[in-house]
Order: sequence, then structure tokens, then C-alpha cells
Amino acid sequence: MKKRLLLTLLPLAFLVAACSGAQEGIQSSSAAGTSSAAGTSSAAGDTSSAADTSSAQQDSRAQDAPVAEGYCVRVGNFYFELEEQTTDTGRKASYNVKDIEFEEGQKVAAYVNGEQVSVWAEADKANGVYPNYDERPQESQYDEFTITEGETGDIYFHVNSDDSYAIWITPAQSEGGSGGGSGGGSAPEGAPATGMAVVVNGEDYYALTNEGAWSYDSSFTQYSYTAGIELEAGDVIAFYNADAEGGPVTWGTMSIDPASSGSLTQEADGLKVGVAGTYDIYIKMKFAQDNIYLGPHAA
Repeated sequence: MKKRLLLTLLPLAFLVAACSGAQEGIQSSSAAGTSSAAGTSSAAGDTSSAADTSSAQQDSRAQDAPVAEGYCVRVGNFYFELEEQTTDTGRKASYNVKDIEFEEGQKVAAYVNGEQVSVWAEADKANGVYPNYDERPQESQYDEFTITEGETGDIYFHVNSDDSYAIWITPAQSEGGSGGGSGGGSAPEGAPATGMAVVVNGEDYYALTNEGAWSYDSSFTQYSYTAGIELEAGDVIAFYNADAEGGPVTWGTMSIDPASSGSLTQEADGLKVGVAGTYDIYIKMKFAQDNIYLGPHAA
């Protein structure tokens, strides 16, 4: 009887052992599977993270190389073709690309026919408004611009009357930062106590008359000096605002009306006169679109 019972129990013991081993094998396999899956998930996560390094990559307009013909900008590591828009006053041509997701510190550069070009920084100094990049107008152009605020904005690219280039990036900044021209101090000798003025060679101030809305486009405010200013070739014209926020400011960057006399060209400190004469001056002011016109003085 004992032998028969022992023989009966032995197969049961082997069966339990076998089932226990199989269960351990399943757990081990499951653990290996979890580890493998976790590894795959981690790798996928890394790829996703890399893809999200620049939000520009998620934009369907982003390209890996500049366009061979035409105008484009590089934002970070990606390129965006610029679309032609209505030409701004005083420019030869204007282009833009809108709704770009910028990141703070990101670099922006411009390309023409596949080649990177140097570009003038811009600013509406009279109103203390600057574009969304750290660089400021000065005597040299820039190869790249550094985004100040990581927000959604637009890029405006212009071909100037002298075939140079200029760029404006939004959202606009309300402070000038470094290199934004002189300002914030007391009024220079000879400068008007209030209002706008033209400055010749940094010394002679001619107070401008505020004529209100420009008759051809009421979105501009026109200022003028119609008593005639005698200018020599090589004279440099700059601009002065006694009422600027934070104190008087002088700046030298402004678009030139294509119909203007005097053969003006943009220089480091202002607009250089190419042809001597006696001129009347008309300035149209509008956010980021200030414009100057020189006309022969009518005696």
C-alpha cells in the first residue's frame, strides 16, 4: 500500500515542479519583454526629443536647404522661403514669412539665390521700438540675428534702394538695448526743446513741422522743413526726437523715397548726400516704415 501511494505521489511532484519552472520561465520572458519594450520606448522618446529640439522642424514649410532661386531665411537649422508682399515705401522689394515659432537665442540668417547675405539691423528709434532680435543698427551689417523672445512672430525682409538688405522680426521690443543710437540724456546744443528735427553732420539742427496725417496715406504722420537746407556732397543727415520716451534720441536709419533728390545713401551715422543743393525735407513717420524725401527747394 505504501509503495503504491509513493508511486502515485511522485508523478504529482514532478508535475508541480514542471508547472513551477514554466511559470518562472514566463515571468522571466515577461520581464525581458518589458525591458525590451522599455528600451524601444526610450529610443523612440529620444528620437521625439531630438525632433522637438527646434519647433521650426514641426512646421511643414521648413526645408533642409536654402532655395536655389529667390529669398529665404534660416531659423535655427531650417530654411523658410519668403513670399513677396506689397513693397514698403522707400524699398525696391519686400518679402515676408509669418507665424514662425521662435526660440530665445535662436539664430536667423538671410539667403538670396542660395547664398547667405549680410543684412542691416533696423529700429524705430524715434518711438523706442526695436525688432525681436538682440542686434542693433550700427555701422556694419550682420550675418546673423539672435532672437530675443521665444514667441510666435513674423519676418519681414526688404531690398533697399541701394540694393542692400534689411530685416525686421516681430514681436517688437519696447526697449532699445545696446547700440540703438544716442539717447536718454539732455538735449544737445542747438537742438529744439520739443518735437522732431533733422541733424546735419551731427551739429546743425533744423526743427521739423508736424503736418499731421500724410495726405496720400493717413497712416503716416508727415513732418517737413520747407525753408530750404543747403547741403553739400558728403553731408550726413540724421534725425532727432526731443520727445522720445526716456529722453531725447538721435538715430540715422530711415528708408529713402525712390523719388528723392540728393542721391542719398545709407551710411553708418545717417544718410549721406551725394549731390549738393538746397533742399526741402519731408519725413513720413509710421511704425517700422519711416521714410524721407528730399525735394529741390522752390525759391
